[in-house]
Amino acid sequence: MKDMTEIIYEIKKENDTLKKEISEIKNECNKLKNITDTQNNEITKIKEQMTMLLDYHNKIKKEKEEEEEKKLLKIESSIIKENNEYKKALKNWINSNKKIEAQLLYKKSRDGDQISKFHELCDNKGPTLTIFKTEDGNIGGIYTPLSWDDHTLWKNDLDTFMFNLNKSEKYKKLKNDYSTYSMKNYGPWSYAFGFHITDQMNKIQHHGTDINDYYENGANILPNNTNGTKYFNVSDVEVFKINEN
Repeated sequence: MKDMTEIIYEIKKENDTLKKEISEIKNECNKLKNITDTQNNEITKIKEQMTMLLDYHNKIKKEKEEEEEKKLLKIESSIIKENNEYKKALKNWINSNKKIEAQLLYKKSRDGDQISKFHELCDNKGPTLTIFKTEDGNIGGIYTPLSWDDHTLWKNDLDTFMFNLNKSEKYKKLKNDYSTYSMKNYGPWSYAFGFHITDQMNKIQHHGTDINDYYENGANILPNNTNGTKYFNVSDVEVFKINEN
């Protein structure tokens, strides 16, 4: 039988062994903690880098979107809707170097088809853009830097033009005179093209015989018309005030 001294010695020895094992476990735990801390630091760095990359990506994306937006005419139109190709074409044709906004003045489906209403809402507003849609689906119009009114007859300049968005074509002015015609029974009207039938904004008159003298390929603004006068029913007309910044 072991005496008390031997028992105490064995207990002490076992205790020392246990302390050593505990110390080793603590060391392993510390190592694991250091590894975990290192990994967490790396993860934090990766997250920060990903956030920076995402911010940079969003910045570049926003800059590109802003650049693209600058290329578009800022306009709310139920005729051209959200067609950016149409907006880009109109912006380039009016002025490719400036920011351009279009403010709706008159809309046939909203304000009625009387030419007198067009004059009430659109006269003396400065540059305007008229957009119409024919019942057979052609989207065209007239831009002029001149103001409309109801009494001054012909006004002259070279910057007035016509267009057909379906064809992506601009029909530029060839001569300085006969650019716009302003009378109370005429809506938007240039040489041999526009609104003045029965005092309503329901039909476009297109005089194909003469229009080529004043607009390059003007007979092609609407379906080719090289022989006399044709009339095209329109489903809607919008007139916008043009602001350049």
